[in-house]
Amino acid sequence: MKQLTGFEPQHNDFAPFVKPDQLAILDPNYEPTPGDDVYIELDSGDVDVGELIEATETTVHYTSYNGMVDQEKSASEITTFYLISGVKRHRNTKERPLRD
Repeated sequence: MKQLTGFEPQHNDFAPFVKPDQLAILDPNYEPTPGDDVYIELDSGDVDVGELIEATETTVHYTSYNGMVDQEKSASEITTFYLISGVKRHRNTKERPLRD
């Protein structure tokens, strides 16, 4: 199994689904299905979060939480396509020292 990762947005583009003080938990172990929340990273470096409508071998169709707009992306331009298994509010890390 692959390790879970997290995504913390730096702005409110995906609010109220996930806000800068929250962490979206990304699970690469499960194939997203229609109705799932998904994290999508494009080869351009752009990131989007939304609700999956349909995914085929050639396209991914979803409703972006950034403006609630339907999007369709070619599978060839998607570098990361993960299921969001949950969103968690994390503790304030600004007051804690970072590890070396």
